[in-house]
Amino acid sequence: MAPWSADRDLVYVSAGSEVDVYTYPGGKRVGTLTRGFNDATGLCSDAVGHVWIVNPNYFGASTLVEYARGGSAPIATLQDGENIPQACAVDSVTGNLAVANANANVAVYANARGSPIYYSTSGFAQDVRTIAYDGSGNLYMRSFSNRNAAAWLPAGSSNVARFLVKRRGYYAWDGKDLAIDAGGVGKTTLARYKLNAASGTKIGTVRLKTCQKGGVIAIQGNALVVICGAGITYYDYPKAGEPLKTLAVDSAGGVTISP
Repeated sequence: MAPWSADRDLVYVSAGSEVDVYTYPGGKRVGTLTRGFNDATGLCSDAVGHVWIVNPNYFGASTLVEYARGGSAPIATLQDGENIPQACAVDSVTGNLAVANANANVAVYANARGSPIYYSTSGFAQDVRTIAYDGSGNLYMRSFSNRNAAAWLPAGSSNVARFLVKRRGYYAWDGKDLAIDAGGVGKTTLARYKLNAASGTKIGTVRLKTCQKGGVIAIQGNALVVICGAGITYYDYPKAGEPLKTLAVDSAGGVTISP
């Protein structure tokens, strides 16, 4: 990792067996992480900019690996056992780390340490692919099997319940509202929802020009990064429109912004 990256906003992108790191908004590559994981997928950041890397292992030894912002070696590793983790999110209220697993559960690690509490998502979201905390400690998740495959875990609750917003797509909390990325051939549009517990009201859209087949999104203040096809694209949020920068990244799977 380049030493001068310490005072820049950083974008982490998982790409198979490595995680590439770039500046925002310049898009300059500052390093590549290859230690502590074998199949990096989902990524998330906490309040101080530490980055968690989801590392599924299909032979029963899945892990979650933490890197300090701009760091080049892991500082913590958590075990997710026989689960198949896909995505993660950190609660800004408690510091809890939530991990979406493909086998019908989410794992929540108190203060991102120790052993997790597992919450079943069976009957709601069998294969959880995207997950996000709001600003009050509520956790929202969905799989993409059908329009009803969304759920939420209210803050302090021990049970997952149905989330009534049917729009498919990847989730991200923008500090005020839930953004949902619904990508398609030729265009990608984010929908913004004002949340009200188990439901939400659509309050607007954000058009992402030149982004085809949009995927995972990350939002931090006015910074928006989207996986678009085989690469990643930077936008000014919520203005969006034309991109600030487009980077070619092979096999991009997850993205997070470390401020």
